[in-house]
Amino acid sequence: MARQEREPYPGGARYAPRLLRAGAPAGGTDVRSGAVVGRCRPGRPGHTLAGRGAPRPGRARRHTGPPHPAQRDRTPSQHRDNAMTTAQDLFAEGLRTHIAPSLRSMGFTGGEQHVFRLPDETYRALLGIRFGTVSQHAVRYTFDLSLSAATGGAEHWHSSIGELLPVGGEVWWEIAAGPRWLVAVEDSIAAVRHYGLPELRRRLEQARAGGAGRAAYLSAAELEEVNAALLIAAVARIQRAELADGDLVLVGAWSRSDPVAREVLQGAAEGFLSARDERFGRVRCRDTLGRDLWTF
Repeated sequence: MARQEREPYPGGARYAPRLLRAGAPAGGTDVRSGAVVGRCRPGRPGHTLAGRGAPRPGRARRHTGPPHPAQRDRTPSQHRDNAMTTAQDLFAEGLRTHIAPSLRSMGFTGGEQHVFRLPDETYRALLGIRFGTVSQHAVRYTFDLSLSAATGGAEHWHSSIGELLPVGGEVWWEIAAGPRWLVAVEDSIAAVRHYGLPELRRRLEQARAGGAGRAAYLSAAELEEVNAALLIAAVARIQRAELADGDLVLVGAWSRSDPVAREVLQGAAEGFLSARDERFGRVRCRDTLGRDLWTF
């Protein structure tokens, strides 16, 4: 025998009474049809919780539709954010997807054993990656440049890329696991593009011409003495001092928009001219890309 009970609903008399059958599962029966119905959610008449297709308690429904755009558009690097990635893995990816393609766009070929070369039948113009620390936590590397005859023999020229940069000395780039690991890769590529490659090409062209018309003016020790004075004035050092076509050519990482560098280099030029060397009558200053800046 069913008993009639009025359930407490927000809104009171607006909702019809329901007959609750003793032992009926999750709800009751409709007075007219006898069909099993679910309880109405408060404030939402007619919405049943125990209808056909409703999720079973304790079981999540499986998503069978297309992937969410935020998941579909993620890159392989983003998929690894929650995974453990070592510095060696990041360097390998940086070499494969950034360093090697960039060097090839500059004209380098090869890449075996981390050595790249400029194509030439007579000389071997090489750019090699040299490693310092290599571990799961960090990879430190730099670049070495060299020029030698294709048939072998002694090197005509060798330098680390740090010696070609404005800071001078040994320069290392370090890759460590983290979101900013690509910054070191891009910075090292820029150093090759703006400093390493122009110098390697210049050395190669000079070797092809047999060194005609150019000769070193200062020894390494003499050049260091001049650069020590430039360092005090916070001016980039002189990378080369050469005699060419009756001029003394000074090359360094300077800018035409730097008045301090111009003033300091003018003083250095006056010192060179005061020696009254018959091999040159003026001093020209150029940047590392070979562009003329000032003539004294």
